[in-house]
Amino acid sequence: MKRGDNLKKNIAVKLLVHEEKLNATRTFLKKKKLPTLEAQLADSLSKIYEKVVPKDVRTYIDSNLQEEPSPPSETPNSEQNGNQY
Repeated sequence: MKRGDNLKKNIAVKLLVHEEKLNATRTFLKKKKLPTLEAQLADSLSKIYEKVVPKDVRTYIDSNLQEEPSPPSETPNSEQNGNQY
């Protein structure tokens, strides 16, 4: 594994929550037409990250995330297909 590879992967976070409280939260979020619980948790985690992780560390992590190779293009050019004029 190359240095920085572990920074490029998303992981799932598991929480233990009382089922009735979870169901009630989801019900009333939907009833009030608010963002989903998952969206709000992601937003909260992002805010915590920005609050506790020093800016220089966030900048370093962001620069590593931007270095991810982009997926290959879906549209091959004519030279790759052997259709030269």
